Amino acid sequence: MKQIRTEIEIQASAERVWAILVDLPGYAQWNPLIREASGAVVTDGTLELFISTPGLAPRKVGVKLLKVDAPRELRWLGRLGMPGLLDGDHSFIVRPLASGRVSVVQQESFSGLVVPFVTPWLIPKMTLGFEAMNAALKLRAEAP
Repeated sequence: MKQIRTEIEIQASAERVWAILVDLPGYAQWNPLIREASGAVVTDGTLELFISTPGLAPRKVGVKLLKVDAPRELRWLGRLGMPGLLDGDHSFIVRPLASGRVSVVQQESFSGLVVPFVTPWLIPKMTLGFEAMNAALKLRAEAP
């Protein structure tokens, strides 16, 4: 198993950050990694994401929501092909801090047969995408 973990502090409430994360139609306005998203943000629901990872061809991905715990955690499972080939367990964890700030952790754990072959080039590119999304989320949440 391989993992990406990024974190950013945002001067906004957990509720404000959560509202941005679950406003799927709004992704097109601010999100450089997930350019489009649709579906129902409910546990066991499914989402369709159009992901534009730096250095990779844009692609549509269907994911299953594993956890929707407002305003703390949004977690999904995406798969490439059949289960066990390349699975990505992705989450956003929003933690309140002092003075109206939050920490947002965006992480993904990869498992499956092809992990040793794809993660050496996939993880650096995905990390850049996570960091770009985090920075854009911060700008959006901190805007008046």
